[in-house]
Amino acid sequence: MKIEDLAETDVLSLYLDQRHAFLELAVVGSGGARFKVLARNHDGSSIGVEFGQVHFRGNFSTAENLPSLGELESVAVTDNGVILEGDFGDITVRADCIEVVEQ
Repeated sequence: MKIEDLAETDVLSLYLDQRHAFLELAVVGSGGARFKVLARNHDGSSIGVEFGQVHFRGNFSTAENLPSLGELESVAVTDNGVILEGDFGDITVRADCIEVVEQ
């Protein structure tokens, strides 16, 4: 699956490890399909993460009534990463390995 196809899914969780070695974003689509976006660098070095406007709120829920951080409204692929925009704000991730894994 292409990461762009995750637009309009609901964000269940966002995890950035302390060393910034990887980022994990869990989402759920309509019908309950779950995916994880995993970002890292092949050599284990820190990834780049920039937060633009950020507003994490726990008052959203999915169509299946799961608590969420809101909708992932758009995903833009750049030369060296992705820009994630949604109800939570916008986050730019720079990494040389970004993959989508179905759960």
